[in-house]
Amino acid sequence: MEQIKAYIRRIVLSDELTFNERIVNMVCLVGTASLLLSAVTRALLGATLTVNILTFTFCFVGAFFIYLTNRYHLYKVTLWILIVVICDILLPTLFFFIGGADSGIAAFVVMSSTCIFLLLEGKPRIIMLAIHLALMAGCFVLAAYHPELVVPLDPRKPLLQALDNIQCFVVSIVFVGLAIVFQRHMYSQERRKVERAKAELESEQQVSSAFFNSNPHINVLFDDKLRPINFNPTALSFAGSIGSEEELRHNLSPLLAKVIPEVQPNGRPSADVETWLRRTLKEGEVSFETTFILRGVEHNISVMMKRIPYADSVAVVAYLVDNSEFYRMRREALLSARAKSEFLANMSHEIRTPLNAVISMNSIGRAAADVERKDYAFDQIGTAADHLLGIINDILDMSKIEANKLELDKKAFNVEDVLRRVANVISFKTSEKHQQFTFDIDDSMPVGIVSDDLRLTQVITNLLSNAVKFTPEHGSIEVSARALEQKGSRCTLEFSVRDTGIGIPEENLERIFHSFEQVESSTARKFGGTGLGLTISAKFVELMGGAFTVVSEPGKGSTFSFTVKVEQTESVPGIPLDPTIDPAKLRCLVVGSEDASLESCGRIVRGVGTPCDLACGREQVQRLLAQGRYDLCLVNWRTGSEKEGGCADLVRHLKENNLVDHVVIAIYPFELAEAEGQHTIDTRDCYLTKPLFRSDYVALLNDLYGESPSKGQAEPLEEEQDFSGVRILLAEDMDVNKEIVCALFEPLGFEIDWAKNGLEAVEMFAGDPSSYDLILMDMQMPEMDGLEATRQIRSLSDYRARKVPIIALTANVFKEDIDNSLAAGMNDHIGKPLDFDEALGKIARHLKS
Repeated sequence: MEQIKAYIRRIVLSDELTFNERIVNMVCLVGTASLLLSAVTRALLGATLTVNILTFTFCFVGAFFIYLTNRYHLYKVTLWILIVVICDILLPTLFFFIGGADSGIAAFVVMSSTCIFLLLEGKPRIIMLAIHLALMAGCFVLAAYHPELVVPLDPRKPLLQALDNIQCFVVSIVFVGLAIVFQRHMYSQERRKVERAKAELESEQQVSSAFFNSNPHINVLFDDKLRPINFNPTALSFAGSIGSEEELRHNLSPLLAKVIPEVQPNGRPSADVETWLRRTLKEGEVSFETTFILRGVEHNISVMMKRIPYADSVAVVAYLVDNSEFYRMRREALLSARAKSEFLANMSHEIRTPLNAVISMNSIGRAAADVERKDYAFDQIGTAADHLLGIINDILDMSKIEANKLELDKKAFNVEDVLRRVANVISFKTSEKHQQFTFDIDDSMPVGIVSDDLRLTQVITNLLSNAVKFTPEHGSIEVSARALEQKGSRCTLEFSVRDTGIGIPEENLERIFHSFEQVESSTARKFGGTGLGLTISAKFVELMGGAFTVVSEPGKGSTFSFTVKVEQTESVPGIPLDPTIDPAKLRCLVVGSEDASLESCGRIVRGVGTPCDLACGREQVQRLLAQGRYDLCLVNWRTGSEKEGGCADLVRHLKENNLVDHVVIAIYPFELAEAEGQHTIDTRDCYLTKPLFRSDYVALLNDLYGESPSKGQAEPLEEEQDFSGVRILLAEDMDVNKEIVCALFEPLGFEIDWAKNGLEAVEMFAGDPSSYDLILMDMQMPEMDGLEATRQIRSLSDYRARKVPIIALTANVFKEDIDNSLAAGMNDHIGKPLDFDEALGKIARHLKS
């Protein structure tokens, strides 16, 4: 019995079968059960043996038919056999064998009609119902006119005949009721399944729609008529570039034809949109790449079209991916790789050139017999070493920039001091090429500021070095500085370097700030250089809150300008003008032979408040002197031609004839020896070093007309210090570095003990702490490094271990290296290569403290 129940549940309730297949099984089961119930009741009511046998046979045939139907999945066959046999063959036959209208056949007609209604749908249902009802109606009509055709019921048992009719109707009602209840149950189940599926579908559609709309790439959905029916926001944004959304929905192909080229980059012709869509509907999936230019920008587009089910039909979804950024990054990566390759070739050239000078001049110096020849070789070695150190510093700065470890060291300083340092470095180079080199500092510039003076100096020096390099002989270079805006103590300064050099083509202006790139990249370049200077300078300027601008024209020169944001400070005062001096009552004559230099000097003199006239050449000088006497005459050393006797003759003429009160010569420091050789300058003469700054002129006025000499001029050098008896412990693992330190410091009286590593330094100091006045500690050594050695020395119990100055003497010069050395307990840091003056100054300061 349990097996029968399980079998019935499987063929009626299982989701393995479709809804219609389960209905067929249910109708067959209910029909078979109804026949069985009818057979039992007929047997109890005393039906004839023939009727009983026939009824039970139908029951067994029905059960076997159900088994065959599910065993071989003959549901459609069973459906039609069931309808045709029962409704069109069996019932008309039984009508004439079981009493016709007097039997309960009418109930079975209702049951069979219900069966047709449940099992069929649409036109087959209407046709089969019509056939069945017409056939049964014909049976009733035929029996009425020909009653002899009907096998009558037993007239002697009217009660049994009534009960038989009742049981037929009961069985039919039970059948129809069970069929209707089951169908309602099945429909309810299916409706719930449909609702769940609909909810899931809506959820999937929401997810799909969210993905469709949030996709950063262009998505467009086309229906089976090739009409766009949906766009994501990216597509609509793109659509705004070529037409409105409404235009896209009705006129997509012509609009896209405006931007998609006729020929793709691979040389193949581009098909129109409709062609690709029709091909996708046919093949299921199509992908291709194309390129077009939109708003002047080239776009590399990958397109994939896919056919998908949509509503009751199909649709095509198109995915467009803009690969322009990928191709741009790939192109930049290739250019960067090529630039780095060229940079390495250039670095090889730039590094080997000074190295070759060092090695060659070392050999020449060693082989030279006379002192002058050796001195010349040493000078060349020093120049080449300085150049090589500059290259290495550029590379180190660049590595810090790429590692994002570059930091500023802000402090208060005088702006003119920075510009004067730059001038001292560059002026010799400009004089070699006979270039005019001037400064124009606006009166709006603050005197003292807080920023990174070394980085600012490096930027201006780099710009000037490039200007000198790319400006031909007798060209001009001008540095200008001014304040752009001021908010409280904050102000923005602008520095510009203008030259009359070769200029830069417009297409190369952006490249000059790229890492490892130069306008001219071959190793046989005419001008040389690492190609890192402007990149490093731009990063420094960015860290100082500013930006670069460049204006250049090939053959006419360039102007590099940059801004920096700084804090003004009064802690670095300038040189004040003596209050007893009224500059407006003085008359000054500026004499020179270069217009730019004259104008620059004139602006400085007038900026202080002194009336000023400019004279170019002796004739103008004599004409102006004839108009009145001058209190002060500033004469440029490079004034006048050889025929006129030059500056020396003009100065002698002015002095001998007492034409002015004071004659001051403006001269570059490296020209002093030449001037003294011509007896132009003696101890009684005044002179100003070029290029001139406002503070120089103020100091000159204070010296000439003030009640007390100005303290703005050079201070007297300190007397040479005596370090006799000062004992230093040097921790250094390299013999050559030990030799350098000893050679530099022992002549000054220092006594130096050498430890070959950090462990040995700790042991030597711990053995006699009171004998050492200072420790120079290398950072990287075997056995124990300098940081650990310092920590162990500071942890010793002797009070001298906590007081003795320890100075790092190392090639590790990054800020984090300095911070690490100070954190370990060191007092200061000296970088390698060793700068003797800097090292001596730091040692002396710590010994005093």
